[in-house]
Amino acid sequence: MAEAEYDAGNYAEAEAAARRTIAADPRSVDGHLYLGMARAAAAQTGKVTDPAQWRDIRKSFLAANAIDNDAAEPLVEFYKSYGVAGTPLTANTRAALMRAHLLGPQDPDVRMLVAADLLDQGKTADARKMLGPIAYAPHRDDNATLAATMIATIDKDGGPAALAKWREATKGAKKDAKGANAA
Repeated sequence: MAEAEYDAGNYAEAEAAARRTIAADPRSVDGHLYLGMARAAAAQTGKVTDPAQWRDIRKSFLAANAIDNDAAEPLVEFYKSYGVAGTPLTANTRAALMRAHLLGPQDPDVRMLVAADLLDQGKTADARKMLGPIAYAPHRDDNATLAATMIATIDKDGGPAALAKWREATKGAKKDAKGANAA
């Protein structure tokens, strides 16, 4: 239920369902994950900037990770919560994202996040390597097109320009997702 409500953009209902799940099973990774995701989405919608509130939201992702430290999604959501909150990334945050990638290297969305994070750190060559398997995948999709564009941009204009392309593309994707949730 928490997942369905979250996907529908009903964050208060998703939070309530996640809390019921945790009450029934305190070791539910999905319960903690969706509690954090619902609270983070509601905070983003409400333009919450209070660092204490964001730290409290992240406790759900940390709880999910403590229950199953081989689950990638809590680590990804933990990482993404920093960007949503406008909080500077830490070494621990970046390590969480890299661990998520190591747990699921085939996930193109996580690989794209890692590549963007590497570009943000000025590690252009590493980012280019991270993008390769996506850009040259046999099954083309939006990630493949963006990865190929980013590689071409790295080669022509450098890492900062490629990072700008990624930010521009993901900004548009976030708007599309919000529109889909509102429908």
